[in-house]
Amino acid sequence: MRKACKLRRYVQLRTDRQGTSGEGTVVYYKRFLHCCPVDTPRLIDLEATACKLAISGHGTLIIVSVYLASSKELLRSDLESLLALGEHVILFGDFNSKNAEWNCVSTNTNARILADLRDTLEFDVIAPLTPTLFPDKDRNRPDILDIALMRNVNLKLGCRDAAASFLRSLPSLHEIRAYL
Repeated sequence: MRKACKLRRYVQLRTDRQGTSGEGTVVYYKRFLHCCPVDTPRLIDLEATACKLAISGHGTLIIVSVYLASSKELLRSDLESLLALGEHVILFGDFNSKNAEWNCVSTNTNARILADLRDTLEFDVIAPLTPTLFPDKDRNRPDILDIALMRNVNLKLGCRDAAASFLRSLPSLHEIRAYL
């Protein structure tokens, strides 16, 4: 991964994209957390890095950073494979899935696929209220590409708001690229 950031007191797990120089997916977690890497299954279009977080008295949470190139189609089999990593799973990142339902400017094909799979595969879509993509061309409007899918992660309403707020607070790679 080109110019991967090193953050003090954080551990970095990363999966470099095959066949290209640089790029891929990454997860950072605080050193004191009981976290360990998880082997990700073979995926067709999604790229992913996963870790397992042990939470005292609450079991294990699988956290997966994902990326879907805008030229790729969101495949049910990829989502099923990642959601099968554990009972409690959070997938987050750039799904290149825009849906007006989660505050995007428009709805694209991948978002329609995701919306159709939501009930069947039993996950929730959590989206920030503000854009995570700020195009460098004036004719394009800011939009949301970074979302989270949560399966069997029961958060109180205030926590859901906090999760969406947390997503908003993370610097999107779309924003970071401008500084590299």
